[in-house]
Amino acid sequence: MNLTLNKLISFFTSGFSGLFVFTGGGRVNYFSWFNQLGLVLGGILLSLLVGIPTGGVSPFLWFAPLGGALLYGVLFGVLGVHPARAGSVAWWISLAGFLTVGAAALGHPPGGATLVGGLLLDSLGLPYVFLTVSLLPLVVLASLDSIRQNQVTYYFWVLFLGGILVLCFCVEDFLVFYILFEVLGFPMFLLIGQHGPRGQRVSAAYKFFVYTFGGSAFILPVLVYLHWGVGTTGVTSLVGYSFTEYEQALFFGLCSLPFGVKIPVVPLHLWLPEAHVEAPTPISMLLAGLLLKTGGYAFLRFLIPVFPHGLYVWGPFLTGMGLFSILFGSLYALVQVDIKRMIAYASVAHMSVVFLGILTATPGGAQGATYLMLAHGYTSAGLFAGIGVLYDRYHTRTVRAYGGLAAMMPLAGVSFFILTLGNLSFPFTGGFTGEFMILAELGRSNLVVCFLAGGTVFLSLAYSMWLFNRLWWGPVSEGLTGHTDLTPPEVGVLGWTTLGCLLLGWGGSIFVEWTRECYVQLLCPFLGG
Repeated sequence: MNLTLNKLISFFTSGFSGLFVFTGGGRVNYFSWFNQLGLVLGGILLSLLVGIPTGGVSPFLWFAPLGGALLYGVLFGVLGVHPARAGSVAWWISLAGFLTVGAAALGHPPGGATLVGGLLLDSLGLPYVFLTVSLLPLVVLASLDSIRQNQVTYYFWVLFLGGILVLCFCVEDFLVFYILFEVLGFPMFLLIGQHGPRGQRVSAAYKFFVYTFGGSAFILPVLVYLHWGVGTTGVTSLVGYSFTEYEQALFFGLCSLPFGVKIPVVPLHLWLPEAHVEAPTPISMLLAGLLLKTGGYAFLRFLIPVFPHGLYVWGPFLTGMGLFSILFGSLYALVQVDIKRMIAYASVAHMSVVFLGILTATPGGAQGATYLMLAHGYTSAGLFAGIGVLYDRYHTRTVRAYGGLAAMMPLAGVSFFILTLGNLSFPFTGGFTGEFMILAELGRSNLVVCFLAGGTVFLSLAYSMWLFNRLWWGPVSEGLTGHTDLTPPEVGVLGWTTLGCLLLGWGGSIFVEWTRECYVQLLCPFLGG
């Protein structure tokens, strides 16, 4: 295991070091001596991690991303580092978090869970941790050219958001998870409202606030009962408690609302398209790639193991909602004229497929749901980054304004094409692997649901290929001349997300084997599996 971990670390270190060298030729000197210092510090932390067996990693390591955000605040708020270095400092802090926390997540042994320091480390949460720390440097990299005002506060909230997300996927206590789940909304509210490129950003931020914080209020009475009535909010204790069937049905229904908002499923989705359209591109990457995953994760970690009878009661209704969401999201994506809004509705459809996989409550369905969320994280982040590349050059996201881009931006076209294949779940991409696992489990329990869910693949094919052909082929539209292909930072962002989309297409068997014992222990004892 240590040898495998060292190989993985060497691969990622060399890859990101190459990215440092490659991006040094960009339009701006992003990677000055301050970045080199960051790389040295990251290497020191990495060397410390390599020398420690995975099981002996300190629990404080998982707080490192949040600590990095606080360090960033000290550097600029207390020590007075010049704001011009805001992006470079944020870059190496996020990189150090990836090299350390990401390597520890990959090196965690498969099998049972490790409960240490209030953190529950297992094969359910750690893939989401890796997704978080691997996307965070790309979000910072995508921000270097596009964010020009209030950079210090912007990067602080991005790093802070990443640190809170890591802890969300690690904590064992339902109450602590709820607090972190609520805290996530505050930086996102500020990032959309302050840094969005259009005039409706404040309205979109408030809509996001109302939906997320309003929905979360339904969890409070459940937590109050668990604390005073049961005496604990720790999930490892709650799974062994004998709730009545009425309590399970009530608590599952109450908690499903806020987590359904975050996934999101129709009709709880109305905040998502507006938030994506008004948010800057890097924040759309964060929102689609990471924040939406907290809702699905909460179902798998807390609701289904603790309140299994609630799933039995609410399952048919929620399955109907999921099917309707897939159809609704796909049809609405077909008729959009704003590229970002189209990808936002596509996210509703894909995450609704994830929702159906979760509702199977089987190890295979849950594994497929997690795998599809990982694939969607890289694919959606890459697509939004590609849209940002076009918006930075031409200042419009209207589909009809584009055409013939392949002649001027071939490198961007290749990356966008691969990500589009991932979005429509084409074979050899991560989306296909995850969706196939989900549909296989649905077919075992209900062929009608499987057929209806799988039939929407044709709608996904329709809007995905129509969008690609409209943007990249045909005659060059007026006003699209005079711009170059991808800059080095853009190559880094699109290249890494494209690579993630492709690698996940071949890693399904490894993931299933690595996570099988965890998912069997998580679900089967409570559902008669």
